[in-house]
Amino acid sequence: MTAAALAITAGAVGAGSSLTQGAAARDNANQQAAFYETQQGISRQNSQIVAQQTSAKEDLQRREARRIIARQRAGLAESGVDSTVGSALDILDQSSVEAELDAMTIRYEGELARRNLQLEGDQAGINAKLASKGGDRAFASGVIGAGSSLLSGFAAAKGFRGGTLNPTSVRRT
Repeated sequence: MTAAALAITAGAVGAGSSLTQGAAARDNANQQAAFYETQQGISRQNSQIVAQQTSAKEDLQRREARRIIARQRAGLAESGVDSTVGSALDILDQSSVEAELDAMTIRYEGELARRNLQLEGDQAGINAKLASKGGDRAFASGVIGAGSSLLSGFAAAKGFRGGTLNPTSVRRT
């Protein structure tokens, strides 16, 4: 095999290697993007589930509070205390306020959890886009590297050295 054939073969092998590396990097990035997209979907679903659970817990808290206040009224009535005036009324009002604060705390904590899941999903979506773009850039880099390898091989075969022309290899016509 001549030196020119070896140079061209080396350039072709280098080009194939660059293309393979670029394609592998793109495939890896696309797998990462798919993972992040799945993560985004799961976070969105979990956010909806948390919203539903929070609503159910809040409703349960209010129902339980109504039962407790009803038992307090019944206990006061059984003791012969008028629950519509004075200290008895103050106690029932305070119980109602505390029960509502508990329900609002449940709502607030659920909303925080839901928003955190949404943010996680948003971040996963951003990561998916970045991974996909990174894969495209890696593949483009592989294509450029392949072209560079081919040009280097052809240049070596034609007698170019270090960016200059080797005068002994120039054909005179």
